[in-house]
Amino acid sequence: MIHIPVAIIGLIAISFLASSCQNKEADEQKAHDKNNAFVPVIPPPDLNSLRQPKLDTLPNPFETSPELEDYTLKVVASAATKEEKAKAIHDAIISKDKLWVLQNTDSKLRPLGAQSAVRVFNGVKGIRYAQCLEYAVLFVTMARIAGLNANVALVDRNAEGEMIDHACAIVGTERGKILVDPWNKEKGFDIKHQDFKEIDDKKTLAVWLVKNSVIFQDTGKNDISNRSLYSALELWPTYSAIYNQLGNMASRETKPELAKSFYNKAIQLNQNDYHASYNLAYVYHDKGTIGIAIHYLNKTIEINPRHENAHIGLGVIYTNRNELESAITEFEKTLEINPKNVIARNNLANIYKQQGFPDGAIEEYKKAIEHNPKHPDLHFNLGVVYASIGDEKSARIEYIRTIGLNPRHSGAHCNLGNIYEHGGNYHRALEEHKKAVEIEPNNPGFHENLARVYQHLGEKEKADEALQKAKRLRKD
Repeated sequence: MIHIPVAIIGLIAISFLASSCQNKEADEQKAHDKNNAFVPVIPPPDLNSLRQPKLDTLPNPFETSPELEDYTLKVVASAATKEEKAKAIHDAIISKDKLWVLQNTDSKLRPLGAQSAVRVFNGVKGIRYAQCLEYAVLFVTMARIAGLNANVALVDRNAEGEMIDHACAIVGTERGKILVDPWNKEKGFDIKHQDFKEIDDKKTLAVWLVKNSVIFQDTGKNDISNRSLYSALELWPTYSAIYNQLGNMASRETKPELAKSFYNKAIQLNQNDYHASYNLAYVYHDKGTIGIAIHYLNKTIEINPRHENAHIGLGVIYTNRNELESAITEFEKTLEINPKNVIARNNLANIYKQQGFPDGAIEEYKKAIEHNPKHPDLHFNLGVVYASIGDEKSARIEYIRTIGLNPRHSGAHCNLGNIYEHGGNYHRALEEHKKAVEIEPNNPGFHENLARVYQHLGEKEKADEALQKAKRLRKD
């Protein structure tokens, strides 16, 4: 009888997928890793050999309008000092009654890319919300209209000491320069970010274009994504994020050697670029060079100990190697950082199931479902554990929930069919196994399940036909 094992949830950007079995190849891989644990020298990218299209016209993030200027002057009209003006502008930006800016980072909803100050102010149809860089640019634009000296600042470590990719504004006041972060609505004025860098308008535009490149790439606009990126490179050739994004583009185009050269260039420019270290780990993992992947994951964590995906990546690698205690440690570290991380909980539960601790597995799956109740694989995995301890009633409920969330989940149909078969409900079992075969017609196990149910129903001819199909598929 074919059962489908628990599913590994690959929700992170880099899909480190844990295998449900260990084999000879895994042991050979370990030996291979030991021989390749050194970090190779990566040649720099040859930009001269690459096509470098640029934008015909560069955007102006600080674009204004008479309406924005009039509004700004009204906002600061009663302010007597520079700091009072800055505070009035900050308060105006975070007021939903005055500006239609809502925090939302879903790039799929942003076909227009990053927006200028005036477009955010006007609440242009199609955006109606801003990200941190756009908040910062809007503040800087309004501050300059009010006669203040202001620029954008890139933040590497926030006020709580956490590594972060963020932008805010920096403005001159009577007591010196202070940071203003409208993205942080509760305590953004005079916020004390620990590590930041003030940048001029040229570099701000480069950051803007890199952000646009990411947005356009995510929405399938590859040509304008490339043009934005190479225009940014011309503006700020030592900005490591540009090379990191070039590496991402090369990786998507299945050019691993080129991707590695770009990521390495990013690290050369910025030793603390943990994004590049993490992405290098992905490239090496994808090539099967696990020892070097581990090196770069550890490097990522050394720079940013709270990097959830790096801990998860290590955890899944250790799971694949059957080093389960080390894997548990990494998943638990992830949950210390973010108790709502369903990937860590799912994979931790998988290990508990593998170790023969179903109660622990059930507890973790349930916690994961609390945080993401609409993920079908979480319900499916919980159903598998219930079935393994003989609680077919609870398993059936979870499989039905799985199918409700994903009607084409072949594993849920298969396992639900098995439960109906156990209970003697052969017609319902047949219905579910037929659906599994419909979804995965080349899975021999599904055809064997179908044959067995036909036999229960006394339909020998159909049972033989399904069994022969399964045999042909296994030969192929």
